[in-house]
Amino acid sequence: MMTDDTFYFIMHPCGDKTKIQVCDLSHVVSYQRSDWACVNDRNFSERDEAIAYARALAVKYEFTYVPFESRYDSSLNELNTFQLTPEEEAMLY
Repeated sequence: MMTDDTFYFIMHPCGDKTKIQVCDLSHVVSYQRSDWACVNDRNFSERDEAIAYARALAVKYEFTYVPFESRYDSSLNELNTFQLTPEEEAMLY
């Protein structure tokens, strides 16, 4: 869920040009965007669109994709747990 006060962009976390991550930022402090090593000038209004774009860039340019962690709302974080589907689990036995 996105608020009108927040936008998303893609950056290299900690300036590491081998990694890529989505960052959320309030429009009130949009001037802080220049504090990050941004991948490009594109802003997104939707979290999921930014994540999909970042994942596609990671594949295309062989970056390591770092899951999204919101600066404002942890319920928006990408899940970092890994699970098998019931079908995949059944194949193990």
